[in-house]
Amino acid sequence: WEYNCTADWIHITTPTEAELTKRPITFKYSVDDNIGNGTTLKGPARTGTITINDNSGGSNAKVFEVNQEAGNGITVNIDTDLNFSDEGGSKTATVTVVPNGASYTVEALNPSGSSKLDWVSTSISGNKATITATKNESTTARTGRLVFKSGKASVEKAGLSQGGKKVYSFSVSPT
Repeated sequence: WEYNCTADWIHITTPTEAELTKRPITFKYSVDDNIGNGTTLKGPARTGTITINDNSGGSNAKVFEVNQEAGNGITVNIDTDLNFSDEGGSKTATVTVVPNGASYTVEALNPSGSSKLDWVSTSISGNKATITATKNESTTARTGRLVFKSGKASVEKAGLSQGGKKVYSFSVSPT
């Protein structure tokens, strides 16, 4: 038996030798989640085919069509920059999730994405995500990124930053 597939998002599980001796033969397949790519992670509807041939030399090939609906996705529009002063504050992002009304989360992570930031909190209300930075008591600026997730779709927004505490100096000389 031979089989092939026209789409890299369709995966066929090869039947075992024992399964090949039974009739009818069952070919199993799975599909990747349809989350698309880029900043709008909603894959369009798509179609692929699986062709199975019994290698008998005749034209016994069977073609099966696999259709997948448009996938879930998430789009994030940040109407303001994500640069906070050393005093901290809040900024709001507009989030569109497909299908409409699906739940989502937002996390503030360090620049490498390996841990959460302790100086940023987030809250969600409908399609608005509020990002709040605490006051920076250090003179060192801080940076990070935001990750918005809905199901297996995610959008990452870099550029989260906060200036360091300003230090002012003056000098006095006797007159």
